[in-house]
Amino acid sequence: MAPLIIRLADIRSRKDLVDKLNVDIKSLDLVVLTKTTCKHDGCNLPAAQNNHNQCILCNQQWYPRELNSDGTKNKYCRGYGLYGPQFMREYNGVAAPKSCCCDTEECLKVGYSHCGMMMFPPDDDHPKLNSALSYNQDITAKVEVLDAENLQLRLENKKLAMENAELKRKVEVLEQKKCVISYDDLKPDGILADYVSAFTFFPDFKANDLFLDLINGNSGICENIKRYHHVTVEERVKYNDEIRARKEQATQAGVADGNEGEAGEDLDVIMAEAALEDDGSDEVMEEAPIGSAQKKTRNRKLHWKTEYLVYCFFVRCNISMTRIAALFGIRRTLVHDIVYGWANMLCDTLAKFFPVPTRSQMLRAYPKSVIKKFGHEHIFMLLDATEIFAEAASMKSVNAILYSAYKHHSTLKWLVGCDPIGTVWDDSISDGYPGAVSDPIQTTVTKILEQIPFGCAVEVDKGFLIENDCALLGIHCIRPMKMLQLQTQQSKEDVPLTQKVGKTRIPIEQINGQMKNSASFFDKRISLHHIGLADLFCRCSYLLQNFKLGFIQQHSGTKKGRPCKAHIRWYDGEDDGLIDIRPFVEMWGTTSEIKRWNEIREMPGNEDLTREEISEIVLAEDWPTRLRKEHIERLS
Repeated sequence: MAPLIIRLADIRSRKDLVDKLNVDIKSLDLVVLTKTTCKHDGCNLPAAQNNHNQCILCNQQWYPRELNSDGTKNKYCRGYGLYGPQFMREYNGVAAPKSCCCDTEECLKVGYSHCGMMMFPPDDDHPKLNSALSYNQDITAKVEVLDAENLQLRLENKKLAMENAELKRKVEVLEQKKCVISYDDLKPDGILADYVSAFTFFPDFKANDLFLDLINGNSGICENIKRYHHVTVEERVKYNDEIRARKEQATQAGVADGNEGEAGEDLDVIMAEAALEDDGSDEVMEEAPIGSAQKKTRNRKLHWKTEYLVYCFFVRCNISMTRIAALFGIRRTLVHDIVYGWANMLCDTLAKFFPVPTRSQMLRAYPKSVIKKFGHEHIFMLLDATEIFAEAASMKSVNAILYSAYKHHSTLKWLVGCDPIGTVWDDSISDGYPGAVSDPIQTTVTKILEQIPFGCAVEVDKGFLIENDCALLGIHCIRPMKMLQLQTQQSKEDVPLTQKVGKTRIPIEQINGQMKNSASFFDKRISLHHIGLADLFCRCSYLLQNFKLGFIQQHSGTKKGRPCKAHIRWYDGEDDGLIDIRPFVEMWGTTSEIKRWNEIREMPGNEDLTREEISEIVLAEDWPTRLRKEHIERLS
């Protein structure tokens, strides 16, 4: 190709240059100039890389053309340099192989020109191309699966977003009216009467009123919650130490924490029976409610039932504290105190209402479906872990602790156990742990298995490899087998157990879903400065699910006025699909208990005792504690 004659004086811009060269303007970005000058005599321009030591004016081989100036096909039509210097003939001292200029269908299908604009193997079989295409097909299949999962998550998030948008719209309507919300707005003639279940944890005003009267009790706990910013750090440390000491004493004595005392006892730090000081929140003295004129209540700006509604707005509706302050006509600091105070109070009070159920309480109402599946009633707890997304920490050490390999995100993790109908209690809910902790380690550290009586069983998922911990405590672990490496399907022996566990573990999955649905606070990522609050909210929200109906598989569906789970488990409630298994000691008793039951029955004077009464005598003797003590002594 003959060199072009160009006068540099005629070139004022990049456009003038490309017009003279008859090339695209983008091609100028592909030129890599060297430190040497052009080898032509009288030319002092720098030479272009891979241009035979000539400048771009003396030789145009730096820009490959398909056709020469005379219309013939260029012999060296290659794609070097079209996408940067790495595609030129030499880059970093390494010579590139020849490009593929064939017209095969594979080359055209993946988008490459037959003019040789990209690098390919020179042979006709294209082994590397076929290998790459096969690998891309596998990647594409995995991407399609992930896309389907992402689509499902987007649909769920869209549904939640629509629900939150509806709640926010209602809140905005209330803000526009510039009215101040109170608990009375939940009454049948109030502005929130049609949305009680959307703003509180209960379906109607009557249920909320009964709940508040229940937890307030005769001592007026709810009426005398001490403002959170009035509790000093020393008092909080002292209170936490007392809680920890009580739990350790209860563990050593074999008695679960919370079985003694009235509801609200030992709450002297968070509660104040007569805290009449001013908390600096522009509060005024409220009028004593009807029937409680003798009670002393502290200064307050809001009625204590309205404070409960403030707590519900923050946890149930996930509304910011600033907006709540505007809705209720109070300061944001007061909203902060109410939320923290009620969270602590509900955790302590509900823990007293829902202690660890005794074996007698568990046997009085046991689901028939579980007995039908396993042939016994030894299952005391269904155990599972729930993870909730948290914000990513800026510190690498903190982020490494919070990062969950299962969720591929920073999370907080709780262990939750329930009975076969979905009832939870305070000790069956662990504290929140960072997402990096595995299920077996968290089970060991929290000592949640120590609540299960000796000889009973815990039902878990495949990931809970806790058989050794269970063996040390003398309890059974019912867990479906994980498939081994290179195993395509479960064996014939493992399939029935997996099906049984899958059908009877539905209550724990349901209780996890109910908690997340009832607490919209967990719809977003947990802020790092709300981790302490998240632990309280999680425990309260789980315990509040006990006021819902139990999950009973063989329920007829015709019974009206069904009792809630708490009524069934702790207050002798009855429902379809449940059976009192106490008369059948062979179904629930250990060898020692069955032997003792027969001894009591054969004793003189016990002929008139019923089977239930004999079973209660055996259960009152607390054989599991005795047997566990002997078991631990044998192991040591």
